[in-house]
Amino acid sequence: MMHSLLTKRLILKPLEEKDWSFILSLFSQPIIHQFEQGDLPSAMKIREQFDCALEKSNLLPLDGGIWFVIQTMDHQAIGQLKLTCNWSETQEWELGYALSPEHWGKGFACEAAEAALNWAFEELKVHKVLAIINAENKRSVALARKIGMIEEAHLREARIIQGQYYDEKVFAMLASDLARSRSK
Repeated sequence: MMHSLLTKRLILKPLEEKDWSFILSLFSQPIIHQFEQGDLPSAMKIREQFDCALEKSNLLPLDGGIWFVIQTMDHQAIGQLKLTCNWSETQEWELGYALSPEHWGKGFACEAAEAALNWAFEELKVHKVLAIINAENKRSVALARKIGMIEEAHLREARIIQGQYYDEKVFAMLASDLARSRSK
């Protein structure tokens, strides 16, 4: 079993079966999906993703992925962060996160993402981490920049939400980017 990650204000705890009710409540909120494709997921679809995340954690460290439950120091669950392997050969992973709206704007997502990136590069020996973000999601775009990710692409009309096309931005961080930022 992997250990939790600790930051100044947060605990990033690996997903467990007992986290199901929190994950269901988090991903049942329409505002969480405002920048994503498709309809609000059903409880069954959320459960499928939850079970898949539990299975993928068994493939670590070279493949698979991990979901962390983001908690405050008093163990209150406030969000979820995931790292998923896109290409095991090149060690390219993808970062995603969702935070309960009442905790937006407090720096929690940034703090969690920085801890997860450090862990991915140091422990998993990941080469590259991507974040693929709806260009209209200004908070996530700002977060990617704040944690040192570099915009690599702007994909025009790459996703459809409720019949309307939206652009995507692709941000990335290489292991060498993190090493370089630490040496400054």
